[in-house]
Amino acid sequence: MNIYFQLSAFIFTLITAIVFSLKKKASTLENYIYRGILVVTFIEIILDILNIIIDYKFHNTIVSLFISKLAVGSILTWVIVFAYYIYAITSPRNDGFVLSGNNKNFKHFINMLIITICIIIIVNTIILNLPISVTPYEGYLIIDGPALYFSYYCIAISLGVIWYFILSNRINVAQKKYTPVYVFNLLIMVGLAAQLLYIQIPINVIITAFTTTVIYFTITNPDLQLIESLNIATQQADAANHAKSDFLSSMSHEIRTPLNAIIGFSQALAKEPISGSAKEEVKEIINASNNLLEIVNGILDISKIEANKIEIVEIDYSTRKLINDIGNIINSKIGSKVIEFKTEIDDKLPEVLYGDVIHLKQIITNLLTNSVKYTKKGYILLKIESKQKEDNIELVITIEDSGIGMTKKDLEMIFTKFQRFDMEENINIQGTGLGMAITKGLVDLMNGTIDVKSDYGKGTSIKVTLEQKNSTKKVEELKEEKETNNIIPFNASGQKVLVVDDNKINLKVADRLLKEYNLKVELVSSGEECINRILDEKKYDLIFLDIMMPKMKGPEVLQNLKNIIGFKTPVVALTADVISGMEEKYIKEGFDDCLAKPIVDEDLYYILKKYLKESEEKVSSSEKKESREKENSISILEKNGINVQQGLELLKDIEMYNMTLKEFCDELEDKLNDLNNYRKVKDCDNYSILVHSLKSEARYIGCNALADMSYEHELAAKNNNIDFINNNYSKLKMESIKVKDTIKEYLKK
Repeated sequence: MNIYFQLSAFIFTLITAIVFSLKKKASTLENYIYRGILVVTFIEIILDILNIIIDYKFHNTIVSLFISKLAVGSILTWVIVFAYYIYAITSPRNDGFVLSGNNKNFKHFINMLIITICIIIIVNTIILNLPISVTPYEGYLIIDGPALYFSYYCIAISLGVIWYFILSNRINVAQKKYTPVYVFNLLIMVGLAAQLLYIQIPINVIITAFTTTVIYFTITNPDLQLIESLNIATQQADAANHAKSDFLSSMSHEIRTPLNAIIGFSQALAKEPISGSAKEEVKEIINASNNLLEIVNGILDISKIEANKIEIVEIDYSTRKLINDIGNIINSKIGSKVIEFKTEIDDKLPEVLYGDVIHLKQIITNLLTNSVKYTKKGYILLKIESKQKEDNIELVITIEDSGIGMTKKDLEMIFTKFQRFDMEENINIQGTGLGMAITKGLVDLMNGTIDVKSDYGKGTSIKVTLEQKNSTKKVEELKEEKETNNIIPFNASGQKVLVVDDNKINLKVADRLLKEYNLKVELVSSGEECINRILDEKKYDLIFLDIMMPKMKGPEVLQNLKNIIGFKTPVVALTADVISGMEEKYIKEGFDDCLAKPIVDEDLYYILKKYLKESEEKVSSSEKKESREKENSISILEKNGINVQQGLELLKDIEMYNMTLKEFCDELEDKLNDLNNYRKVKDCDNYSILVHSLKSEARYIGCNALADMSYEHELAAKNNNIDFINNNYSKLKMESIKVKDTIKEYLKK
């Protein structure tokens, strides 16, 4: 009895199986089938060993012949499973054959394996009952007979099927995958030749064991340990990114506290009767603080975008007001630069749309601000087109400029955070390089697209496509926003305000700003003190409550206050978290209103105007006279539709505003004469240029009615609509004269 070959094949296969089992593997059908091949290989070797042992003890008995048939059948089983393996790796539907615990492919393979074994046993032993002969030869067994030939025929058919799979799908898989087939065929030919010389050699176990080992080295198994390391590194990077975003958000929040003091006290100083040079320096402090505040807000925005904490807040809004507001902001940023700001607005653009106007405005303003920064002279164009798309309106917003442009490399990094271009050339340009990253984040948040094209040295064109919903409302039905009228502090004497903030500087700023309204102001530095004052039955007309405080945060303090029987005092949230949607969040939590830090004069004015009454108590005669003179003089403009606050926001200073009013008034008559002459000779080009200038100047000083009328004439002139110009020129002239007379009356005061 000689079983050396079989034992060698068994050990060889066992080593392969151990190595295969110890290595981490992906859950693929390829790996599962290979496990099946290993199992069948072991079965084949064991049956071959059993066949020798049993025949040695019970030669030519029913048991020995049955085991011999099983041994022959195991060879066929191995070939069929091998054929299935080749099918699996060459199939066009392979897709990696990634499996889950209950994957159908795996179940199909197991079922196929069991059925194959059963069929071979049944066919070979029962149905066909093919005879088999076993002859001992020098310690070996020589198997022969119809049962063996039947298996050989089936193996030949299986090999044909294997080559069919390979030839049909040879482009779907790497060539190394076919190596086991080449090896198997080569071993068969070599084995048959060897067996002619040495008939006792068991070529079946040698061929299958060796081929099984070759298959192991061709299996595509990703390095799972490397993948796990990469996953861990990715998780750590994500955690670091979140930590960085949280840090930036926290630092930005903290920066707003000293900014609150700087801006608050600077605004208060600007109102004092200080010397001219000192007043200019205070203005510079305010401007620098506002620039820093803009940077801080940018960092907060990008942090919130990365943390998915920005919400879409949709409302009905006026498209005309949106465009006007953007125009005012950009004109103020252009300042003394020799840049023409042009607009082309689609006539079909609805007057009212429904959507997130705050973020839409931020997107357009960010892009236009970038154009202003990187354009030294020439033009900036804002073009808005609208397309009806089912129930929505598709806005196509194009911002074009004649600026410095960008290189191809710059374009690839345009949406990268903290990215700025041509630092050596543009070292004096302010900003952090967050604008485009924020814009891209907001566009993605609103399910829009953004496309940038640029020609270095010639200019840039950016196209944003966003969808907004149709609105059923008319402009007249829209909820009026805060009126930016007179922000001169009114007399609210006799009323009490409680300010709750853990930061002493913030308390001082609030105290300084509130006392301009002649209020009785009480300051406390914790939520507990606030609650105790209410429990002591102290009455207040308004409470300003900081959100972020140690021990007890603002919302918790508010809930405790609301649990006090009889408490009805309005409570305004004081917060440095100014991201869109936060105001709605705090109001849902029970606050009556929200005031952002740093506290801005205008915002404080509207809050106090909303919740407090203007007192009729007398103030000093000098204060009363000064206040009345200011109110009376400004009211002349406001009563005639001139938005003083808008002009002050753009020009920053009442003296500069008055000077601009005078220049506008002095030049208005000449402009009207020139417009009339262009109209008479039908010179629409020059009429368009001049009326555009009139529109911009009118908008700059808050004459919105005249600016809107001029804009209509500008569009008509660009379209050569001389009939509209002739029919409406008298209205334009009358409005201009009305504005001129109003300004003259105001300047006399």
